[in-house]
Amino acid sequence: MKKFSFYLFILYFLTVLYLCFGHISVDEELPQLLWGIPIDKCAHFGMFLPFPIFCTMAFAGKKPWRALSFSLIAGILLATSIELLQSFLTDYRTTDIWDLVANMAAIAAGGLLTSIFLLFRSR
Repeated sequence: MKKFSFYLFILYFLTVLYLCFGHISVDEELPQLLWGIPIDKCAHFGMFLPFPIFCTMAFAGKKPWRALSFSLIAGILLATSIELLQSFLTDYRTTDIWDLVANMAAIAAGGLLTSIFLLFRSR
């Protein structure tokens, strides 16, 4: 199970990098809002929500709370780095503070879900 969790995390991480830096073009017109929230912010939230979950699963070992702390710090650093590097490494992406806010909210929500799971698992 430990190897599977690690490989799942690597696959997820590579997918996030592709989605953040890949040149993806959509020919169809997409909706602009989802429940009053811009659709791209929802996409950022959905993309970063699993990070603390998968990272904690991949690196938990015997100290899952330490792995959760690591995953939150790593998630914050990753989300910030990706958002800042998008405008420097590509000419088709821009840095947006609200994208970073959506990323951070997703990491916090994923961390909360993971901590709830760890609390119930330890009982």
